[in-house]
Amino acid sequence: MLLLLSLVSFDSNDPSLNHVVSGAVKVQNKAGLFGAYTAGFLNDVFGVAALLWPLVFGALGAAYVSPVYAMHWWRWCGFFLLTLCGLLAAVALAAALWWGCWRLSSRYPSVGVVIGSNGTVTLLPQPTPGQQRLRGTLDIIALLGWVLFPAAGLGVAGALFYRWKLAEP
Repeated sequence: MLLLLSLVSFDSNDPSLNHVVSGAVKVQNKAGLFGAYTAGFLNDVFGVAALLWPLVFGALGAAYVSPVYAMHWWRWCGFFLLTLCGLLAAVALAAALWWGCWRLSSRYPSVGVVIGSNGTVTLLPQPTPGQQRLRGTLDIIALLGWVLFPAAGLGVAGALFYRWKLAEP
C-alpha cells in the first residue's frame, strides 16, 4: 500500500536519485521522503509501468497468505507475455491514431514563422478559430489514445488473468 501511495502521489519536483533540490524543500509525496525516492526511482526505471509493481506485489502477497490465489509459474509467464503483447498492440494502435490525427491537423496552418537558409523570415498564415478548435480536438484525441489504448490492454489482460484463475483446478 505504501508503494502504491508513493507512486500515485509522485511529484517530479520532489528529490530523487536523478533530481537534486537545493535548500529546504517541502516533499509533496504523501509517503514522505522515502516515497519520493522510491517513486522517483521506479518512475525513472519503468515509467508508467511502475504502477504495475504494486499489483504484482499484491498478487504475490495474496498467494502467500492464501493458496486459493496462488498461480503456477507457467500461468505467470503467460500472463506476463499476454500483458506485454497487449501493451505493444495498444501502443501500436495509439501510434496509428496519433499519426492519423497528426496528418489531419497538419493540413491546417499553425501560428509561427519559417526562417529560410538565407535568413529570410516568412510568417505563416493565421489559422481561423474553427481551424484552431479542430487542431486542438485532434491533439486531444491523439493524446487520449496514448492513455486509453494501453489502459484497455491492461484491463483485458487483468480480466483474462482472473478468468484463468477461476478456471484453475
